[in-house]
Amino acid sequence: MKIIGQHREQRTTVKICEMTERRRLGEVSDKEKSLALHRFQYDFRLDLQNDMKTNRTLDPVT
Repeated sequence: MKIIGQHREQRTTVKICEMTERRRLGEVSDKEKSLALHRFQYDFRLDLQNDMKTNRTLDPVT
């Protein structure tokens, strides 16, 4: 399962890099931008929910 997650992460990173390059060239449509932003925000919310469920934080109090 971890390998699948790593592959998805790599694929997402490649897609973001491709979109960034295309955006520089002015080839990314507004629809593509908004869809990618929506997916990113949704993934971020899922990560935050999972962190809260497992009680993980970026800056743990010691």
